[in-house]
Amino acid sequence: MKLLSTPRTILLSASAASLVLFVAVLVHVLRQPERFSLIGLVLPPDQQAQRQFRRGAFVEAAQRFTDPYWQAAAYYRAGDFKQAAGIIRAWIRYRRRSTMATL
Repeated sequence: MKLLSTPRTILLSASAASLVLFVAVLVHVLRQPERFSLIGLVLPPDQQAQRQFRRGAFVEAAQRFTDPYWQAAAYYRAGDFKQAAGIIRAWIRYRRRSTMATL
């Protein structure tokens, strides 16, 4: 006996698949709430990093900053002086090459 697909069975299977997908996404979001907050949806990464910097979460801020100056400042405040120095050195090399290219 062959089961025929009716619009109702198709709708029910689509609803079940949507529910499973929704639950999977919800579980993923609840495991990492700091990555999926409303602030994360509204603020760009540098502003999110600035908020973390002000709170004293310097390592998290450094990982989120895109500006090398602020990245280095956050690593410095976190006590990771080698990482801060490496970022500053790379930034200085970039600026030096950029300046030489314009001359």
